[in-house]
Amino acid sequence: MFWWLKLIGAILLGLVCLGLLVFVGVSIGFRFSTPYQLALERVQNSKEAEELLGAPVAARWWFVTGSVSTSGPGGEAALSIPVAGSEEKGVLHIEAERSAGQWEIEELILETDEARIEIKNSRNKL
Repeated sequence: MFWWLKLIGAILLGLVCLGLLVFVGVSIGFRFSTPYQLALERVQNSKEAEELLGAPVAARWWFVTGSVSTSGPGGEAALSIPVAGSEEKGVLHIEAERSAGQWEIEELILETDEARIEIKNSRNKL
C-alpha cells in the first residue's frame, strides 16, 4: 500500500550515508596534506602549545575541516585541526600558501575555550 514511502526512505537513507562517507573521506584526506603535517609538527614542537594543552600534544580523531586547493605550483590552505594534550583540548587554525611548489605556513593559531595564542615562529616550508 505505502511501498513508495519505504522506497523514498531507503533512497534518503542511502543519500545520507553517501554524504557522510564523502565527508569522512575528505576529512581523512586532509590528514595526508602537507599543510596539515606542517601545522601538526609545529604545534607538537611548541612550548606555548605544551603549556596550554599539556604534553604530549596530538591531533584528536575528529573531523578536520577547511580547504586545500592547488593549481600548478601554487595553492592555499585553510584548515581547522582538533588537537589535545594531557590537560586541555583545542583547535589549531592554519592558513598556508604554496608558491613554487613549497608550502609556507602564514598563520598558526591555537584556540581553546579559555585562550587563543599564535604559535610563534610559524614560518615553516616544505
